[in-house]
Amino acid sequence: MSTSGAPSLVAVDKAAAGTAAAPALGAALPSGTSLTPIAALGDKLYFNSAAASGARTARAFDESGTSAIAQADAEWLGFTDVGSTSTAVLATGLSATGKYGGATVSTLVVATGASGITLGSLPAEIDSVERARWSGPNGLLRGFTLASGGATYGEILFAGAGTAGSLVRVTNTASVSESLP
Repeated sequence: MSTSGAPSLVAVDKAAAGTAAAPALGAALPSGTSLTPIAALGDKLYFNSAAASGARTARAFDESGTSAIAQADAEWLGFTDVGSTSTAVLATGLSATGKYGGATVSTLVVATGASGITLGSLPAEIDSVERARWSGPNGLLRGFTLASGGATYGEILFAGAGTAGSLVRVTNTASVSESLP
């Protein structure tokens, strides 16, 4: 709890003796912003944040609470190892309301934050994506489309985090919600 009584996330630099807890997310985010923890790797915590407007930001913070990454219109889709390199899978180019249609899926090297490769672009009708399964460098994503009547349908996508251009839509059944066992 912060001194105002509101819940807050704080960070303490374990390498600096006697340091006080500092807000882990820097300045307070606007009211209505939600945070979803995605991973803790190395000295960083990875979060997806969504503003009340629906705008998305992929965020990473180091142990001292310093913002290391704040990629607007993006979300982390997951993390995996490609060979012996810890790799982040990131969707960028989300719409201002957080829709995924047409977004680019690419990778980043976790240790350095360096850009990796582009896996491909998501189909225009995909509204949202979640990680379904990932084993080694290959993974399945579940994309969701919203039908005109309001029903949500799941579609399966495949990507190889070590292979450029590998993002493919495995299913394309507009009136059937695909899922994995």
